[in-house]
Amino acid sequence: MENDIAIKKKSFLENTPFIKMALMILIVLYHSLIFMNGEWFAPAAVVRQSIPTYICQWLNSFLVFGFVFVSGYLFYYLKIEKNKYEKFGPFVLTKTKRLIVPYIFVCLVWAIPLYVAFYGWNFQDILHKFILGEGPEQLWFLLMLFLVFVIFWPLSNFFTKKYAFVVPLLFLAASYVGSHYLPNYFQVWSTLKFVFYFYLGFVFRKSLDIKFNKIPFYVWIVLDALLFVALYFVQKRSGNVMKVLSIGVDFMLCTVGCLMIWSTLQFVGSKIHWKKSKVIGFLISSSMVVYLFHQQIVYACVYLLSDKINCYAIAPINFVVALSISLLIAFVMLKFNVTRFLVGEKPIRQNEVESSNLSSNS
Repeated sequence: MENDIAIKKKSFLENTPFIKMALMILIVLYHSLIFMNGEWFAPAAVVRQSIPTYICQWLNSFLVFGFVFVSGYLFYYLKIEKNKYEKFGPFVLTKTKRLIVPYIFVCLVWAIPLYVAFYGWNFQDILHKFILGEGPEQLWFLLMLFLVFVIFWPLSNFFTKKYAFVVPLLFLAASYVGSHYLPNYFQVWSTLKFVFYFYLGFVFRKSLDIKFNKIPFYVWIVLDALLFVALYFVQKRSGNVMKVLSIGVDFMLCTVGCLMIWSTLQFVGSKIHWKKSKVIGFLISSSMVVYLFHQQIVYACVYLLSDKINCYAIAPINFVVALSISLLIAFVMLKFNVTRFLVGEKPIRQNEVESSNLSSNS
């Protein structure tokens, strides 16, 4: 019995690079569609389309949450099971190289210049969005995840205890309250919110993955869909009670969304033998670079095409062009150690095979 559990846990762990890659592809899809909500990209006037908007709202309910969940899952494995990350200083330095260096680099050479190209020069906007980190396009995730790691490491042993879940829930509550009164400088309120989902992945690896694996993935999909519909109807109603209920249903939706996408992609990953695919291997190794560069490519497509062709035709063009160009950027940047460092990847050492996909995505 114990051997069977160990085999299953090993399988879950080995599928994490595939899961993160699949989530990355879905994020590109999400950004390829979201312009049709009529608000996402101001320089292009697009009439809101209901169905794509609902699809984006659903994707948004689990994509980033799923990423953070998997990061917590890997963190438990590496720190608690493998006794890595023993010292706080070197751990923070590692995460600085992985997350903060790419943030600064991409801000300077890509995100800020293209923001200025589309919106014009406004120092106050750049100060708040990028320097103070209130809304630095897709790069907000890097700031948030870095701070989650910094907060979580000192508390990681405490979080293995039975009733430790109270602390992430308090952080979550603080994020809801604080975000109403103070700006989200350096994504601090987002960080407090996502600590809970990092913790969820952490304890899932500790003791829950085998138990939850007994529930078929399609059950999670149905439950997630029901919660999404419930949230829609709750948000349509007015009143303070409905606002509180909306927060509760949204919390349940995001939590179930983590388990839904984890379970579904674990099932898919176990069926397709992805480790033998060179294409999937390339996508896995390029995921970070795709994330860093794809969004502004979508901006350009929407800007150039929004008044020329039907918006439903723009969406697949966005997806194909953004994914293709960002993969081309990845192909070039991952060849050289200097550029690998700038996008948060480990160097290629002479006469040494690169680290496995698992370690490079942890």
